[in-house]
Amino acid sequence: GKKAVAQEGDVVGDDGKIKLPRLIVEFAVENKAKAKLQRERREKRMEHAQKQRLESRQRNREEAAKAKGKKAANADDNNKTTAREEKLAKKAAKRERRKEKKRKRREEKEAAENEAATKKQKRQAGKAAAAEQEAKKIKPPKKKRKKDKEEEQFENMVNSYKAAFAGMDGAGTNKGGQDKEEARNPKENVDKKRWFD
Repeated sequence: GKKAVAQEGDVVGDDGKIKLPRLIVEFAVENKAKAKLQRERREKRMEHAQKQRLESRQRNREEAAKAKGKKAANADDNNKTTAREEKLAKKAAKRERRKEKKRKRREEKEAAENEAATKKQKRQAGKAAAAEQEAKKIKPPKKKRKKDKEEEQFENMVNSYKAAFAGMDGAGTNKGGQDKEEARNPKENVDKKRWFD
């Protein structure tokens, strides 16, 4: 074999062989073992994948042969439905299932609405009953006492005397027919309120 050439930093023994540290040797051995295992696994995976491919191809061929046999049997037998009729039947069945689901949903929704409406009516009836009871509890307001006719006559008489003493009739005018404000001299206070004084 080849003889290893010592490089700078290598340790050379008495016999002239290069000495490697023990850890480096162990790592190298370990890495070789791992590489071997990986290679074996990869080969197994590839074999397995190839086997699966072959099996699936064979299965597909068998299914195709069965389908051809069925088609031939269907063609011979007029009583069986064709593939197109089967599709139509499946679609019709699907349609029926959808209609049934819609109908159920609609019924459930109506039932929920009816339930909500009855609950609401019960609540309103309860509120109405409570309001009715409260209305019964509340006493009607007392009517204002009617004034005695004599009292009213007395007040009218007092007001008329007051107006007579003030020099006015009940309408707020002088006996002469002029307003009280007009009867006074409007320039009475002019001398007192001049701005330049």
